[in-house]
Amino acid sequence: MKKTSLWVFCFFFVLIAVTYSNAESFKILGTRPLSMGGAYVAIAGDALTQYWNPAGLAVGRDVDVQLPIGFQAEFTGNILNSADRLSKLAADYSKIGEAQKNGKSLTLNDISAFAKGLKELDELNKGNKGVVADISGGGDIRIKNIAVSVNNFTSIGADPTIDIKNIGLQGGSFSPQYKASVKMAETYNGVDLDKFITDYGVQTSATIDPSLQVSANTLSTTINDIITKLNLPISSNLDAQKIANAIINAATDPAIAAQLGITALTAAEAKDAVAQIDELNPLLNTILAGATANSSYAKNNSNLTLRGASVVECSLGYGMKVPYVQDEDVAYGIFNGLSAGLNVKYLMGYVAYKKIEVLSNDSSEAGDLFKDFKDDWEQSSAIGLDLGLLLEKRFLGRQVNFGMLLRNINSPSFKQPLTAKNDGEGSNYTIDPQGRFGVAIWPFNWWTISSDLDMTKNSTPLPGYYSRQWGLGNEFNLVNKPWFNIALRAGVMKNLAESTSKLAYTGGFGLNLFHFVIDLGGAFSSDTVEISSGDKIPASASAAATISFNF
Repeated sequence: MKKTSLWVFCFFFVLIAVTYSNAESFKILGTRPLSMGGAYVAIAGDALTQYWNPAGLAVGRDVDVQLPIGFQAEFTGNILNSADRLSKLAADYSKIGEAQKNGKSLTLNDISAFAKGLKELDELNKGNKGVVADISGGGDIRIKNIAVSVNNFTSIGADPTIDIKNIGLQGGSFSPQYKASVKMAETYNGVDLDKFITDYGVQTSATIDPSLQVSANTLSTTINDIITKLNLPISSNLDAQKIANAIINAATDPAIAAQLGITALTAAEAKDAVAQIDELNPLLNTILAGATANSSYAKNNSNLTLRGASVVECSLGYGMKVPYVQDEDVAYGIFNGLSAGLNVKYLMGYVAYKKIEVLSNDSSEAGDLFKDFKDDWEQSSAIGLDLGLLLEKRFLGRQVNFGMLLRNINSPSFKQPLTAKNDGEGSNYTIDPQGRFGVAIWPFNWWTISSDLDMTKNSTPLPGYYSRQWGLGNEFNLVNKPWFNIALRAGVMKNLAESTSKLAYTGGFGLNLFHFVIDLGGAFSSDTVEISSGDKIPASASAAATISFNF
């Protein structure tokens, strides 16, 4: 191969990698790679090399067999905090639902919960909030320059979508006219803000406690917006100010509060509740501005969407030293030590999709969500191609490797289920190409340092949430004998595509005894989320285990 031709080949290889801007997230296969921060493109020698960089099959062990399995879960966009805050409002929201069904009035606590709940619902609507889970596993066999493997990669994303437009307090009915999935109609009479005034004779002319009049005046602005923009009925002799006065009086009068089934508020608590409502008034106005007389709670289309794909890869890989450049005199020795590799893959894909409307009033559907998701899938097959380059060099007597991988360069695609097509998800689930670059250094024969970087901004099963991973890892071989070794590993990873992403710490160990190897590893995010019990858990976590045999 001439020097010019080789330069052209490498230029186009890099150009292809950096021009792909959307791909499925890069899956970390194997315990050793996970423990080292997901940095493995420039490390060659074992059966996993076929997946990470088939060019590495040109160097390393003669025979290696690995059985890896791994799992990762990530809560994105701090979704658990939003869900936890919303769950704490659940009891208050159930009271609002009862008021809507039976035409009752709202208390100060109800209006406060309504405003705060809308804020949390709006937070849940942000595109990067959801849950992503990845499962990988299979078998990999390498015999000299050739490798065969069967690996499964399953990705599932749970994406909440909140219909804030149809969150009004008017009447309406659940019926097939609005929601085809509902079997039985259910009537909502809507709230009547002034009903309790006539029922309980609450004073409307002013607040009983003069110190609360300013709060009542502030609350009247919100009451007026709710009345006018949602077209709520009120008596002809009342207005927003009088209703606000009455709501404050009812909330702070122990006798009336007891009749309403609520605990009376102190003056300080009432002021605080109004202040919180007023703080959320801009958001409330934005939401109410899109509402109409027909924007009823009964038409709400809030849903949880599950998207996922399970792909079985049957791969045949081959790696070789690039000819004509192994001589130090060719191309000034720049490409001495260059290897190239190729994977040809038969892919069997199972694509699943399920959308459940959370207000459909069909509890059995919610209970069967994951069963329906599993059953509602489409099977199809495709061919995939991977390309890899590995350059081995020595600097100052130390081994340094540079690796580059292009996965799925032909963009294999699979059929979408009919339900996904009907919801506008497209007819195909496409795995776009992705590129990854890595470097590995051996300061000593017992110490390895490696780093990888995605060259592509990769999509995930969660719309609006992207992945572009950077990783840095270390491996320390404590004994480093061919028949016995204990390896300790540690590293860090970070998703550069998401500004809110924090470092994830990785670690693990491996035990090699007479060519039988057991590897255990894991990773967890430095970011935490609070769950309902008050405990904090990592925003993401991974675990992996591998059994292997090498000779």
